[in-house]
Amino acid sequence: MNRRLSLTTVAMSTFAMVSLVACGSSGNSPAAGASSNPCAPSQGKVELTYWGFGLNAQKIVTAFNASHPNIHVTMKDVSVNTVQQMTNALKAGTAPDVGMIGYTDLPGFRLINGLKDISACPGIADTRAKLVPWTWQQITFGGGGVYGMPQDTGPMALYYRKDVFAKYGLTVPKTWAEYEAVGKRLQAADPAAHLTNFTAGHSYILLGLMWQNGARPFEYADNHLTIDLTGNKARQVADYWQRLVDERLVTTTVQPFTPAEFKGMNDGTLATMIGASWETGVLQANAPGASGKWAVAPLPQWDVAKPASANYGGSANVVFTDSKHPAEAAEFAAWIATSTEAQKQLIALGSVPPSTDALALPEMSAKPAYFGSEPIWQVFRDSSKAVDTSFQWAPNMTTVANGVGDAIAGTLKGSGTLQAGLETAQRKAVDDLKARGVDARGGGQ
Repeated sequence: MNRRLSLTTVAMSTFAMVSLVACGSSGNSPAAGASSNPCAPSQGKVELTYWGFGLNAQKIVTAFNASHPNIHVTMKDVSVNTVQQMTNALKAGTAPDVGMIGYTDLPGFRLINGLKDISACPGIADTRAKLVPWTWQQITFGGGGVYGMPQDTGPMALYYRKDVFAKYGLTVPKTWAEYEAVGKRLQAADPAAHLTNFTAGHSYILLGLMWQNGARPFEYADNHLTIDLTGNKARQVADYWQRLVDERLVTTTVQPFTPAEFKGMNDGTLATMIGASWETGVLQANAPGASGKWAVAPLPQWDVAKPASANYGGSANVVFTDSKHPAEAAEFAAWIATSTEAQKQLIALGSVPPSTDALALPEMSAKPAYFGSEPIWQVFRDSSKAVDTSFQWAPNMTTVANGVGDAIAGTLKGSGTLQAGLETAQRKAVDDLKARGVDARGGGQ
């Protein structure tokens, strides 16, 4: 299957025009006999290899092995250069049975036919009713095949400093207009403080906010992919952040996950942060002096009558094409997605589970002292439920994210507007896909 056909298949899958054929299998539906089933269980005890990452990943593997005597999983930590390691392994024919991949990277692996369609594997069809709907769309590309199981999510919210808001009489914003107004009042009261930071490192935040606003930067239709970073909904978000930059309401020198950002988190010069649920762990680890001062609220809205949110981060566990034990590999991936034990481990790290049952766990009602003993997980739970299910990613997100980062950087240097930079990013992303043999087009074409 060549690259153009591969993307076309994904596109057709997205609109349920055809039933996808799994790479290395004979179809999507179980056959009558086990011998013809592309995902028939193996005989005897099965050894699986798993490439994953995260503080509690090995604990999850150990728990699975203890409860599944006929399946043993051996884990390799690939927290460094994850995508490159997995891509190289696929090319060399040494890929593991199961791998943890970010949602943004799934289309890229699908494009190179690296993922096995596990829709015919026992129990997989039943998981759909157990998962938050938008996560199912991430692993199916909107169509008939199933190319992984969700592991965790990163629904977005607004973090804010309660002490700073109280000091200057600020009200937690419910809309983006109110958020801008808070920035203006804060600037007038304390020029050393900033509403938040906005730099080239915030490309995925910007894309996530486009998602929240109903933009469709990446859309599969009529056997081609359209990349549109400049449509009306995307433009509204870009113009908004351009204005915050022009009005100097945000700091443009504090990069994410740096000592400068951690200092701002600690001392209150960053009054708010826009981030995902896992940012709770970042704050607690890097701004211990701010314990009790941070709180969490829903993302500001464009239309309060139609609450919407988005996701930043999160991953799925996929079965790679060459796995000799797809049924057991799929069982392992599905267990992580739906088991109470695995999801509790992930909640402890600040991840919001993809399982609807797990969203109701007592752990999701916890009130961390760091966040003023408030039920912050309810905010993230509600955020997850408000994520638009139809949003999808492009198969070259590294190129896209770099282009968006360059657009932001250019704006901050004064070399052009954010909108103009996004137009350039769009052209580069389209050209990159065309160079790979993909039928890609820019918005408006």
